[in-house]
Amino acid sequence: MAPATYPGNIMKTEAANDFAQHILAEVKRLEDLAKSCAVQYAETDSAESKASFQRYSFAAAEMRKLHGPACQAFHAVEALIPAGTKLD
Repeated sequence: MAPATYPGNIMKTEAANDFAQHILAEVKRLEDLAKSCAVQYAETDSAESKASFQRYSFAAAEMRKLHGPACQAFHAVEALIPAGTKLD
């Protein structure tokens, strides 16, 4: 796989780009689990389903909060890479 280019919010290095995409994928997975629990809660009105929904919703929100700072940290580190450096 070729290294990522750097237009806008895409990372310079493939590793940084993959990590940022992994965070977003984990957010989506947690949101999907929360939606599933919300459906169960609506159907059964159980306290357990409500607790699961709240837990996954909270986890997804916390993971989403990590995305911005993680990307900013990677951009700061990648800014130290001299221009013209081959990244493969």
